[in-house]
Order: sequence, then structure tokens, then C-alpha cells
Amino acid sequence: VKEETKKITNPANVRVEVGGGVRWTTSRVINLVISAQDNSNTGIEGYCISEGKINPADDSYRWVKIPQSYPLCTSYSGVVEFTLSPKDGMKEVYVWFKDGQGGISEPAQVNILLTSYEFIKRWGQVGKAEKEFIGPSAIALNPEGCFYIVDTDNHRIQKLDRDFNCMKQWGGKGKGEGKFSYPKGITVDPSGYIYVADSGNNCIQKFDGEGKFITQWGKTLKKEKDKWQLIDGNETDFSTKGGMEGEFYEPLSMTTDSGGNILIVDSGNHCIKKFDKDGKMLSVWGQNGSLDGMLHYPFGIAVDESQDIVISDMGNNRIQKFDRDGNFLSKWGKQGKGDGEFKLPSGIVIDSSQNIYVADAGNHRIQKFDKEGHFITSFGLTGGGDGEFNAPVFITIDHEGYIYILDKINATVQKFKYVPRT
Repeated sequence: VKEETKKITNPANVRVEVGGGVRWTTSRVINLVISAQDNSNTGIEGYCISEGKINPADDSYRWVKIPQSYPLCTSYSGVVEFTLSPKDGMKEVYVWFKDGQGGISEPAQVNILLTSYEFIKRWGQVGKAEKEFIGPSAIALNPEGCFYIVDTDNHRIQKLDRDFNCMKQWGGKGKGEGKFSYPKGITVDPSGYIYVADSGNNCIQKFDGEGKFITQWGKTLKKEKDKWQLIDGNETDFSTKGGMEGEFYEPLSMTTDSGGNILIVDSGNHCIKKFDKDGKMLSVWGQNGSLDGMLHYPFGIAVDESQDIVISDMGNNRIQKFDRDGNFLSKWGKQGKGDGEFKLPSGIVIDSSQNIYVADAGNHRIQKFDKEGHFITSFGLTGGGDGEFNAPVFITIDHEGYIYILDKINATVQKFKYVPRT
């Protein structure tokens, strides 16, 4: 008859933590700080460590005997090297201790994220000075590698060099040329011209690379009693909220296609609008709903090498892909916290290998998919430290492959490098 495994009576005295208290790592080899206190008066004989929960009584090869002389020690603490399994993701590591009579403790547990994305640097903080932001919404790169940050709640655009030194800023709250009301999106065309989605004013403004105003389009709406009124005095039904060709209702993200045309996410109207570089309307597609091809408060937009258009359908917690004419091609994702699931998916970017990165803002992480929408990996944890996010909303990638994440609540930009693991 197999003897029943005895348990140490006080599992609270078994502890484990990752050395230094780190929450994520790019290395498979980590240091664990483990400790235990004997409450059975028979001493501590050894310990067992496992990734994933097991029955330690059935895995004798995992047990490590603590070198000591008799009587056995009544307490133990030490640093142990442990190798994680190679696949990226959250790892659950368990530690058990055994007393002198073979009794096994309840396990202590620690979680650590293994990622192939190496943190490089971070910039920014909450504030109104240069390189400070309040509620930033978007980031873009120009052909020379300079950054443009949409500093939404400060109603301005900041231009920074590659080392994140502030070169210029412009804007200020208002309705005139070069003024903004809660701008949300930005894109730069191949010639270096800048387009800003002035969300509060429901228009698009165009600037040169130094922030000099060139033109704008889109009619601003204001609510008058139960109707929306255009600034030219004409009335429109309240239900349209800027649904006509030259109107917007909370435009958000933007991008350019291979022809230099501007694709704009008209989020409040649940559609995509396409313009040429001078603001001439070319096409519009999409409607409110949850069926294939429908959108509900879309946010992010990106164009791949085939000129297919990828949209983060934020209100439906999914990603949809369309052809260049707006015909539905495919979709993936649903609400949740698992791989390939979303909570408020926001910004999107496509790398040189056609992999798709999505800022999963509500889950405080970045998810990576192949061009067909198959999940590859994710990185990021909730928090305010390096490699941690609080509502990441936008992503961009430079020509060297460095990834920049705009973290809205923490008001920072973090830089990462992809380091593939053999």
C-alpha cells in the first residue's frame, strides 16, 4: 500500500521570489530566492522547483537535497538558478520543500514574463514642459527619423529628434489655423508633410515638417439644442454627427497608402475616409455594427505591402482586414485577456516582415500577429516601470526595427528591440 504523502503544516513559511523582484525577463535563466521554515521539528531535507504545477511526490528526479549534517536545519534560504522553457509568455514557477520525515509543503508560487522584446530606453512624464505630456494619443516618424508626438490634453504637437530632444512644438487650444482641440491622430507622408486629426474640432490639418500650417479640411460641428450645426450655418440631422463626405465626428488615427493618399479613421461615424494629399474626398466605407465589415468606434489603421488595410475595431474588440477598396477580407480576436484576445485594441503598426503589432490598451500589453492574424507573442505588464504599461495606445517602428510604444496614462514613450531566441 502506497503511503500517503505527508504535508508540512504551515505552508506560509515557504517563500519564493525572482532575484531583484523583477517581473519580466529576456533571459531563460533566472535566479530564484527561496526560503522555508521547519514546523515539524524534523528539519528540512530538500526542495523541488517546477515550471507549472506538478505532483512533487511523483517526480523524485526534481528534488534537490540540501547539503547539511544531522540534525537537519530548521530553516533554509538560498539563491537557485532556474531555466525557463523557451517559448515567450507568462511563466508560473512553483517551489516545494520536504521535511526530515518526507512531508511535502504546499507550494509557493511566482510569476514572471519571458519576452523576446528587450527594453532599451524610456522618455517623458506627465506635465506641460518640453518632453512632457498629458494624455498623449499618437506618435509618428518622419523620413529623417524625427518623432512627432500628439500631446492631446496639452493641445499641441511636439517634434523630437532621435535622442528625444525637443526640436519644436506648436498648437495651443483653439479653432484657428494651427490651433487644436484634443488632437488624436497623426501621420507623415513620404514627402514629410504632417497631417493631424484635430478630433475636438472635427477636422484634418496639414503642416510642413516644421509645423507651418498649410491647409485644413473637414467641417466642424457644434451642437445646437437637438441638432448638430455646421459652422457655415447649415443644419444636419443629429443622428449623422458629421457623416457626410466633408465632415468628421471624432477622427482618430490616420495613415498613408502607397499613392500618398490619407486614410482617416472617422471613429464617431464608424467608418474610414480616404482623401488625397490636398483634402479631396476619394472614398468612404464602413458602418456601425458588429457583422463582418462593420465597425464600432474603430481606432487604429495600417496598410500592408499589398495595400490591404488593417483596422483595430476597438468597440468590437477585434481586428479586421479589408482590401484597398474597403471590401472585407478577414477578422480575428474577441474580448478577453488570452492570446489573441483584446480589451480596447488601439494603435496598429506593420513591420518589414508584415507582422502586425496591436496596442492592446485595456490589457496593458502589445500583441504580435503574422499577416494572416495568427498570434505570435505579446509583451508588457501593467505598471509604471520599464517594460510596463498603463494604457499603451500607439506604436511605431523605425527603419532599424526599433519599436516605440506610446503609453497614455504614464505619459511616456518606451523603446524596444526584438531579440529572437534560438
